[in-house]
Amino acid sequence: MSVQNALGGPIPYTLAMQQQSGIRVENVLQILGRTSYTLEFWYTPTGANGYAYMNPDADFNTVRFSAHLPYGGTLYFDTGNSSAPTGRLQFGMPAGFVGSPHHIAFVVDFERSKRTVYIDGGERYSVAGCEPYIVQDPYPLDFPANQGTVGEVRYWNYARSLEQINELKDFSISDKTPGLQMCLRMDERGPSGTKIIDRSGYARHGRIL
Repeated sequence: MSVQNALGGPIPYTLAMQQQSGIRVENVLQILGRTSYTLEFWYTPTGANGYAYMNPDADFNTVRFSAHLPYGGTLYFDTGNSSAPTGRLQFGMPAGFVGSPHHIAFVVDFERSKRTVYIDGGERYSVAGCEPYIVQDPYPLDFPANQGTVGEVRYWNYARSLEQINELKDFSISDKTPGLQMCLRMDERGPSGTKIIDRSGYARHGRIL
């Protein structure tokens, strides 16, 4: 459910402005990509070639959980072996993508053997097959956003439907919502080291880099 304000209405998400520094989450790798999941967030790209929002393994590693949004006119998301069709999801950049905010949701459904990306409340790309991301090294999860800004990052431990995504995508959500494993509203401000609170109840907090 969405967070309610004093008048009983839902609170819209807050788009954080962390482009100069980014954030880091140290204790989240044990849940990433092992079962069906949904990763969603708001993102405003400001350039056409940049690391976007996550990269817990060194980028030269072929087994990783990472993305470019965009890179050379292409968007891609890796959750497993990036050199295998079941580990990489790659598709063309939508028209007008750079310079405006977008809601992005990656849904990996192991039960249906399907990966889907939704952009701005609609299905953009879908492909069969998926594989788990098995942590190779104890790297943290970084959201560098060196060419963009990120807001309200959520990680769910199941494959959410488009209807479920659209119901809550425009609003901040309640603490400890069932299935929510990490929720970073990213509305904190401060110097390097400032804590970014995880609202899921699992204490997967981040910090400003």
